[in-house]
Amino acid sequence: MKQFNLGQAWSRAMTLARGNFQFLAVIAGLFLFLPSLLFYVVMPDTMGMMMTPADDPKAMAELFADQAGPIVGAAILLMLCSMVGYAAMVRLMGPGRPTVGEALSAAIRALPTLIGCILLFLVGYLLFSLVFGLLVTALAMAVGPEGAAALMLVLILVLIGYIFARLCIMMPVIVNEGVSNPITAYTRSWKLTKPAAWRIFGFFALLIVAYMVISLLVFGALGLIAAMVGGMFVLALVSSLIGMLVSVVLSGILVAIHEQLACQSGPALGETFE
Repeated sequence: MKQFNLGQAWSRAMTLARGNFQFLAVIAGLFLFLPSLLFYVVMPDTMGMMMTPADDPKAMAELFADQAGPIVGAAILLMLCSMVGYAAMVRLMGPGRPTVGEALSAAIRALPTLIGCILLFLVGYLLFSLVFGLLVTALAMAVGPEGAAALMLVLILVLIGYIFARLCIMMPVIVNEGVSNPITAYTRSWKLTKPAAWRIFGFFALLIVAYMVISLLVFGALGLIAAMVGGMFVLALVSSLIGMLVSVVLSGILVAIHEQLACQSGPALGETFE
């Protein structure tokens, strides 16, 4: 089996994004940009707090306590819109040259599977939390609270990154291979990424660092502008726009990684879109 090529995956992702950008922008605009901006318009105080959570943690906690219902409802709606948007973009950049309508239809059909994957993840997270709590207690007794906290932070970051690397192509598996069983989607992604897990981990780590540096520069400048004009709408607008562009690039990366790994592993599961 050939070694996973990060440069090839990045080049392929950029080619897919550029080649379909007009249609991808429409999908991302409808399902990611507009819902995010609408959330700010409807709940400006909450959005402002979320953008600057460190300014007044107590006020943020009180706001969430007072508006828990609307916030949770809005968060679920945003999550569903995001899932449809990402799935449609992944399908649009997948094999078979689908139309925008076909991509959206495939995304909507995949929504129950995606929700099932999230529910399974939550169950796994709860089980992991129990084990993790016992591990923290044991480490605190062995090396002290401060040492345990530092070790656990490093462990959590590495573990989250590794799990993400193993499951990152679950969306292309579901949408482009036609897999409808959440457990099969998990196992398929886990199997495909096995030989390249740490390379994918490093790839996304570099992307996250670059994104954080750019975000700090952009949002730092925009924060000054927002303070000068006396409002947060500019910051929310640009934040939504950046999120839309990032979603297009990320979708292309996921498709490119899946293409490369699936070609190396042999025939795909389920229905393939020729």
